[in-house]
Amino acid sequence: MNSDIFLKVFFAIVETFAFFGIGAFIVARKMLDQDSIKGMSRFAINVLTPFLIFSSVAGNFTKEDLTTAWIYPVLGFAMMCLHCLFGYVFLMLRHNTAERKATFLHMAVVNNYLYLPLIVIGYLWDSKTIAALLLWSVGSTFGQWTIGIAVMAGSDMKRMLRTIISPNSLAVIIAVWYILLPFRLPVRCMDFFAKTGSLAIPLCLIFIGASIYLSRKKLSAHAGDVLITSLIRVLVIPLLTLILLQYIPLPEMAHNIASVIAVMPASAGSVLIMREYGGDADFAGQLIIVTTIASLITMPVLLAFCL
Repeated sequence: MNSDIFLKVFFAIVETFAFFGIGAFIVARKMLDQDSIKGMSRFAINVLTPFLIFSSVAGNFTKEDLTTAWIYPVLGFAMMCLHCLFGYVFLMLRHNTAERKATFLHMAVVNNYLYLPLIVIGYLWDSKTIAALLLWSVGSTFGQWTIGIAVMAGSDMKRMLRTIISPNSLAVIIAVWYILLPFRLPVRCMDFFAKTGSLAIPLCLIFIGASIYLSRKKLSAHAGDVLITSLIRVLVIPLLTLILLQYIPLPEMAHNIASVIAVMPASAGSVLIMREYGGDADFAGQLIIVTTIASLITMPVLLAFCL
């Protein structure tokens, strides 16, 4: 086992918990309440995150990148399709309400595919791999705001269409369309988009920490469902994905990125998405904290063996 990879991944997870801690501290000091968290979370998801998506994609890639590196967004989307299939196969909740089922399926589809991988990859490889991860995130982002939201809608087609057409999925489409256009926005304009978007991830993580803190008294509720879902998210799905990756001929960089994303814990932003689109936010908070803590061990070990 590669101890250097183990330590780098471990400290990347610790950094995520530091942001959670700020959110918990703010709530504990009564600087935020549940209503203000909900409003500010919607602002972070529906306003700041589209700026992040647009500036990351449009600011880092060219038309040539899209034609030569198409494999990265395709793999990002394909991995979420695969995890969606795993989610339906392993759906085994005891308290199977519509909200909890939707939350389980969303958690199976969407893991922490951007912020934590960005930290880990930054520790392990060079800036070219980071750029490839950002391109990968185009497919992952589209998967999150299409498949990841659609599985929460069940058989309600109107709700499915309404949730798929979100500010974030539109931001992906606009960014790709912008890359294909012959003109470019002024540098100051793109700088503004980038600075605005850079607020999204730390603020989202802080609000996630605040939401988890508010749900702390329910952390042990339905512990069986939490344990089963957490094991599926941090062990079963990653192991199956890593095994499949051994039989798929991929470029080394694509294989490395796929391996890192495969072992990620539950998406830290899902608790905010549950509040916005109608899942079980308390269950999501439980899964985020348990899978992220578990990933302190599972993620460094799996990566140390497979990379």
